[in-house]
Amino acid sequence: MKDKYYTPEIEEFHVGFEYEYNGKCIFTNDMSIAFMNYLITNNNKQIRVKHLDQEDIESFDWEFKLNGYSEDGVTTFSKFQKGDKFLLLEDNLYTTIWMENLNSVVYFRGTIKNKSELKRILKQIGI
Repeated sequence: MKDKYYTPEIEEFHVGFEYEYNGKCIFTNDMSIAFMNYLITNNNKQIRVKHLDQEDIESFDWEFKLNGYSEDGVTTFSKFQKGDKFLLLEDNLYTTIWMENLNSVVYFRGTIKNKSELKRILKQIGI
């Protein structure tokens, strides 16, 4: 499993992005993005972002359903449900997300690294 936190790339920052600086949770605004660019460019390790985890997903009212194995018997996944929609996390790395409904219509399939990114994707696809 990955480390719980990682150092973000400046491209990840946007207004409302959630990160930690000196152990405090902070949300970016227009003014702080330039400051973040300076800190990241100078390899400041005090900025970190928590990888997406079960707690983050559940904070958006997704209900945990089960952990399981894919057909290959090696790849693990966690499954969440919200209404008629499902969210699958592959490999328990909390990065690869599949969102689909009961009719297997896929809304999103890709990599989501953190809670801020999940929030943005959910808004973009209307969930």
